[in-house]
Amino acid sequence: MNTSQDVSIASPEYRQFIEQLKARVLSARLCAARAVNCDLILLYWDIGRGIVEKQQALGWGESVVEMVASDLQQAFPGTTGFSPRNLRSAKQLFLSYSDPTIWLQAVAKLPGGAKLGDSEFWNWLRNRNTIEVPGIWEQLKNSDFKPGEFDGIRMQAGLNSFTFAGNELKTLGGFLKGLGYLE
Repeated sequence: MNTSQDVSIASPEYRQFIEQLKARVLSARLCAARAVNCDLILLYWDIGRGIVEKQQALGWGESVVEMVASDLQQAFPGTTGFSPRNLRSAKQLFLSYSDPTIWLQAVAKLPGGAKLGDSEFWNWLRNRNTIEVPGIWEQLKNSDFKPGEFDGIRMQAGLNSFTFAGNELKTLGGFLKGLGYLE
């Protein structure tokens, strides 16, 4: 490389470039961790749902939890999270979060009770951290949910320019209807 074109690692431009790259790496890691956490919550909720539904439909007793745990541990050696205790917690997760009133609690904390036209509600909902709640609800409850569309909403959430319009309302429609915000 020509020495006149060499980049000085001491130059402010180079240091700024590295800081930008480091920030991007940290941001990507955080997004990946959130995605993994979301998928794990959905997995455990689904495992809990499956166990509860089979117990109710087929009359399986509580000992099925130990059998399922053993079979999953055998199928995925070295993977943690499939102990009988964790599967009982997965059942509890399903039972606790199947009740639609649980989804109303976060909205109920808004001062004065939010209404469809309330900017406070929409500002709360468009927050990058808050948007995960309806996303998880839709994945659990809406068989027509399109994760790709939601990923686009999630990436825009928190930006000053982000607003709820046609596609966003459609993607989160089940959640908003369940809360009484859409007809």
